Amino acid sequence: MKKKTLSAREVVDKIFNIGQKPIWKSKRFISLISTVVLLGATGITTGCILASNKTEQQVYYKFDDKIFSSRSNAIGYAMNNADTRSLGYNTNNYLFDGEVFQNRESLNSHLKDKFSISTVKTIRNPGEYTIK
Repeated sequence: MKKKTLSAREVVDKIFNIGQKPIWKSKRFISLISTVVLLGATGITTGCILASNKTEQQVYYKFDDKIFSSRSNAIGYAMNNADTRSLGYNTNNYLFDGEVFQNRESLNSHLKDKFSISTVKTIRNPGEYTIK
């Protein structure tokens, strides 16, 4: 093959692309830009769709300056960290009319003395009488 020799002017023209078609008018450049724009638009569209799916309203529970993702977690935290105490009392003393009784028998005897309760026995059959 014959080797082509270039003059100095041709070398300078090739280096600075003088006399050639501009790069933005070539088919390769146009297809490259089209591909970049298409991929960018696809990426932006996909990102918007995914972002809109993740922005649903989230329900959370705030208790004791802590945030919980579910109600059961908040209730579990409250039950585990609650201060509990018994509100009942264990005593055998009874209070009636401002008097304290040490046991139930003494209270019952006091009630029998204060309120006269009498038992009347009869041989009558209550089913035979009509109350008018």
